Amino acid sequence: ERKHSQVFKAAQAYFKDSLSYILKKFPLSNELIINAGWIDVGSRIDSKWESVEFFIDRFSAIFQQLPVDKLYDEFCDYQTLPDECFGDDVLKEAKVIDGEEDGEELFHYTVDVLWWHIAQLVIPGTATKRFKHLPKVARLVLVLPHSNAGEERLFSMVRKNKTESRASMKLEGTLSNLLAMKLQYPEQTVPCHKWSPTKELLDSSKKAATAYNAEH
Repeated sequence: ERKHSQVFKAAQAYFKDSLSYILKKFPLSNELIINAGWIDVGSRIDSKWESVEFFIDRFSAIFQQLPVDKLYDEFCDYQTLPDECFGDDVLKEAKVIDGEEDGEELFHYTVDVLWWHIAQLVIPGTATKRFKHLPKVARLVLVLPHSNAGEERLFSMVRKNKTESRASMKLEGTLSNLLAMKLQYPEQTVPCHKWSPTKELLDSSKKAATAYNAEH
């Protein structure tokens, strides 16, 4: 019983320290992340106009021509948008299954798909778009990078290719070509040394080489 109590206390201390680390390191209080919640279609009724205003002010150079009054009206319309506006086909397309728990299916809807359909909605009886301005702000929120992991992977790839024994590789030459190939054909799909060009590509390359040689 004493050992069981020790293990339990140790596990509890571990989880407390882990949570403290998360709260300290994660950007949970970041204004941009907090205000980005309005694009979650499922919680649109609880969203606040101030969150949209935050992005308009933050990226004023992009949205300086945006009519704020009409944008506010669209936001109010978005808040009261009934679920029936999406339809079963749209929800099926946006649905992503996360797993199963206690016999129940766990899933979520991808916001980019839902917002694409919101941008296509028209005013009943007309061909006029129902949301002309709000999807523009939503698109900006959706393309904001969540981290710099992609850039870090690229830096790591540079270090693996430009080594001490290959220090003379130029960025605008061989190194750039190698990086382009590895980014286009990552190792988890097709390694670059296994990639083979199509017959059409080879034919077009030969024609280009022949034309170049004839001109020079």
